[in-house]
Amino acid sequence: EMERLKAMLARELERGAFGMSLGLIYPPSAFSSRDELVQLAKVLKQYDALLSVHMRSEGAKVLEATEEMLSIAEESGVHLQISHLKLLGKPQWGKSEILLKKIEDARARGVHVTCDQYPFTASSTGMTAVIPNWAHDGGYDAMMERLRHPTEQLKAEIAEKVEERGGPHTILVISTNSVLPQCEGKYVSELAEEFGLTPVDTILKLLIEAELVVKCVYFCIDEGDMLNIMPRPYVCVGSDGYAYSYDSKYTPSNPHPRSFGTYPQFFQTVREKALMPIETAVHKVSGLPAQWLGLKDRGLLKEGYAADITVFDSERITNLSTYTQSKVRPVGIDYVI
Repeated sequence: EMERLKAMLARELERGAFGMSLGLIYPPSAFSSRDELVQLAKVLKQYDALLSVHMRSEGAKVLEATEEMLSIAEESGVHLQISHLKLLGKPQWGKSEILLKKIEDARARGVHVTCDQYPFTASSTGMTAVIPNWAHDGGYDAMMERLRHPTEQLKAEIAEKVEERGGPHTILVISTNSVLPQCEGKYVSELAEEFGLTPVDTILKLLIEAELVVKCVYFCIDEGDMLNIMPRPYVCVGSDGYAYSYDSKYTPSNPHPRSFGTYPQFFQTVREKALMPIETAVHKVSGLPAQWLGLKDRGLLKEGYAADITVFDSERITNLSTYTQSKVRPVGIDYVI
């Protein structure tokens, strides 16, 4: 199986893939062993390709998860890209200096590691992220059966994951795939009160009724940590968003504002907090990610390069997309050519 995996990866890299992306909090990726990842990373290294990772933990075990990925990069020699670097949940707040030191020490040893970040203090993912990995085993039907007849262990582990992310009052339901529109735009704590249920039973009810398709925004990141990570020279900007339409006909819910305002929000934050020169900020959203992806003709204003040009006013550019009204265009961008 390992040889088949390596052959499949090599085939896609031959076809032009930039690299491999891992989502290690999400089954089935969550079941990958470190050894498996080292072997695949060595294939990536042969092709000078990128290993992009959503780490096993961004909360209670974020430091251990970072060490795991750094050791994989060190052993394989691969270029590691840590996706949307952050520290989730109050117990982790203030630890960004420790986290960044681990990364910087590895870079000093010659480990090729870079990161990206979005400029928001809330994350977003499916509600199934608070369901423990073992409960995903067997796929959709097996998981639904466990949610319909939850054991005390399952409920306790869900409660633990909810607390790790900041508690039910920090989890905003943004989409139920149009199944429960009356629940969208409300916090889990509010819904629990409305239903007369515990927060855990509320989560089980939502997941069962919406057939696992519930998207949430989690308010669980400290602004101080976000601002500490942002100016580092090995951190570029990444939205972690989707190409949603502004038209409510196609996007009935309010997705996380990162899908509409990441780059305006970044420039606005840089301006308001005086974090770096504008040239550095521009490089973080253009030349730097292009270089890391191996794009040879983009990211710079240079003769012979693709003419992808955004004309904006650095004093005026502002994100107007919010968590409850996200389909709003930014201001301060004059032209996209």
